[in-house]
Amino acid sequence: VCAWSYHLSGSQVIDVSINYNDPNAWQCWRVNRLLGSLDFASYCAAAGQGTAKLVASNAYGWYCTAPSAPVDTNAACDTLYHVSDAVSRFIVFANPNSWQCWN
Repeated sequence: VCAWSYHLSGSQVIDVSINYNDPNAWQCWRVNRLLGSLDFASYCAAAGQGTAKLVASNAYGWYCTAPSAPVDTNAACDTLYHVSDAVSRFIVFANPNSWQCWN
């Protein structure tokens, strides 16, 4: 839908849900490339926020432990891939390991 709506190829745009619980929370983001997957353990350690802990078996279940707080997935992508404009997205809400980083 995003590619069709903006007359772009599928490799130039991604769909991002900014709130899984809101059916109107979809956004389209123009992107250049897939950076890779989101490694929560590496991010929490690199950010000085302890270790990663999965507290729920869905995409929103990842927390850093020190202090205990949900992971800011866009900030995690920026940190892990050394960029300042990353976009994070999950592929399957029920799979907490399906996060991707794009820019």
